[in-house]
Amino acid sequence: MNTNQLPPLGDNDSWTGPDPEPLQIIPTLVVGEHGGLDLNLFRLENLQRCEAVFHELDSWSPTDWACALAGEVGELCNLLKKQRRGDQVDSNEIAKEIADVLTYLDLLASRCGVNLSESTVAKFNEVSLRRGYERMMSLSPNLHRSTTPRACPTCPPATAQDATP
Repeated sequence: MNTNQLPPLGDNDSWTGPDPEPLQIIPTLVVGEHGGLDLNLFRLENLQRCEAVFHELDSWSPTDWACALAGEVGELCNLLKKQRRGDQVDSNEIAKEIADVLTYLDLLASRCGVNLSESTVAKFNEVSLRRGYERMMSLSPNLHRSTTPRACPTCPPATAQDATP
């Protein structure tokens, strides 16, 4: 079913088209080895959803994706501004906006041909080395180690050389 055929949100009484087909939920695992979101698995699912129910990734330019991302960051900033001035802001709404930011950031990175996992790890390690932080990240399970104890109880210590791309 095309999204143009769906009833308008909040106005189901005026919908005169056919009843929408029931949604079939297909669970997809997007967690990494130690729990948490695996950005590479998220990328695959995010791209599939974008192209299945919105539009082709390449139908928007990187500038279009960046503007969409900026809009989501603006919505998040607006909530945080309200919270700072003392307004009651639901933390779930803040969490939803942060998730929207990550979703659009991933789509922008995909459109630009950037592997978000690899670029994030590389930049984290670059800044860590520059600032003298002793823990490095790696995407390789064999190199997932820390120079400090307790960072990951199942992984052996690493050196800064291990984290170099």
